[in-house]
This record gives sequence, C-alpha cells and structure tokens, in this order.
Amino acid sequence: MRYLLPLALSLPLTLFSLSSAATPRPSLWKPTKGQKWQIVLNGTIGPIDSTAAVYDVDLYDTDPKEFAALKAANKKIICYFSAGSVEEWRDDAGQFNESDYGADLPGWNGEKWLNTESANVRRIMKKRIEDAADRGCDAVDPDNVDAFDNPETRPLNLTEATAISYLGFLANTTARPLNLAIGLKNGLKIVETVAPWLDFQVNEECIAPPGNKPTDPRGPNECNKLKPFIRLEKPVFHIEYDERVPNNVPGGVVSKFCDKTSTEGFSNIMKDREVTSRTKYCP
Repeated sequence: MRYLLPLALSLPLTLFSLSSAATPRPSLWKPTKGQKWQIVLNGTIGPIDSTAAVYDVDLYDTDPKEFAALKAANKKIICYFSAGSVEEWRDDAGQFNESDYGADLPGWNGEKWLNTESANVRRIMKKRIEDAADRGCDAVDPDNVDAFDNPETRPLNLTEATAISYLGFLANTTARPLNLAIGLKNGLKIVETVAPWLDFQVNEECIAPPGNKPTDPRGPNECNKLKPFIRLEKPVFHIEYDERVPNNVPGGVVSKFCDKTSTEGFSNIMKDREVTSRTKYCP
C-alpha cells in the first residue's frame, strides 16, 4: 500500500525508548487468522480500539508516544515501510544510488521503483527492519514487493522469482533473527509459494481489483487467491477502500464488502485511501 499524505519528516530513532540492543527481543509473534485489526498510516491513530488486537502503522511517521500507548494496550504492532520503492521524503532516501532507481510509480509523486536485486537496496532495507525491532514492532509490512506485476518496472527485469528471493532475504536475513513476523503485501501470483514461510498477508481490494471490469479474465473477485494463508491458519488482513467511511458508505457497498462468500476467515476492514483512522467494520 502506498498512501497519499506522506509526512515531510520522519521521527528520529533516538526518540524511542525501546531498543533491540538494550532490551531482549520478545519471542516471535505468530498471528492467527481472523484477528481484528486496524491500519493507520496517516495522521494520529486516534482512540485505541479495544477490540482490535493488531495495529499496522508507519514505521517512521508514527509518534513514539503512540507506539508506547499501543504497547501499553497490549496491541501487536505491524510496522509498514516500502521495501520496493524509494520515497524522496524518507530520511534514508539519499543512500540510494542512481543505479538503484527504476521508473516513477504512476500517481505517486516523489516515489520510484527500486531494483530489489541491488546489494545497496538490500542493505538499506535490512537497516529498516532493524529499526523496526528497535521501535518495538512485532512484525513488518514491506510494501511494493510486487514490481513484477507492474509494467513500468520491466527495465529492471524483476520477476516473480526475484520477488520470492527478495522476500526470502527480508525474512531470513533480518526479520527472523530479530523475532519479527513478516507478511506479503498483495503479490497474488506468488502467494502459493510464500504462504508456507511468511506469517500473514496484507491485501488491498481483492473484492474489487483496481481497473477490474466484468470482462476481465481475472473475474470480479481475486480473494480466493489468498486462501493458502487461511488454510495455513494465517491471517489475511484485507482492505477495501471507500472515501465515504465510516458513516456514508451505501448499504449495497457494505453488503458486498461484508459478504463472507469469498473472504471467509479474512480480517476485513474498510478504509479511506489516505489510510487515516477513519474505519468501517462489518456489523
């Protein structure tokens, strides 16, 4: 997921009292299917939802006090970062080399695809995962690992095989040694391969894939492609977007969203595209 309102400045790591160097890491969290969740990537997290066991928040832009509040409320924290793109507003953006860059991400100002085969890119992403451990995250949500599914990335020669290799690097080289769970964001074509060794899936709009039309051979609904995670008792944290949340979403849209025919066992949530605290759950 790439969100629309990036903060200009990231919060310095020194503000955080939790440190993987000083504090032993907790045991590896194993999320389970059906856990209620919340995701907030812009603005404050708002009042903490006592019924949501899991919060997905921005690794760098979330206030340390909010991290502490979530920990105090015994929430599991998934930390979002982009693992497949450079965002020019991030503090480490200057560490990428020109040779690491791919094309612009259409519709996302200041963001370019990255060559995830680059040793330099992998070094930077390893550091981001180490930062997640320092900040007290229980898991990481690495976005934009599905470059193979985006035509503008073809000059980078990224494929399903390179995406699987990259996820293996992120999981086994850094996340696992730090007792961090790690998920797959979207990437439907590689679900069958990675579901056995990743911990969860974060999916955007499997009910209504962007640009999908009734004549699309994919069909109107891609949610069944995520079922390997459910069969392994692992969660699918599923988002559908509607700018009218929470109170003005038409009943027909809500009914389609809440129909469990294709999302049985999923952790469903409806959000605005800015991914603020505005939220709608099924009744």
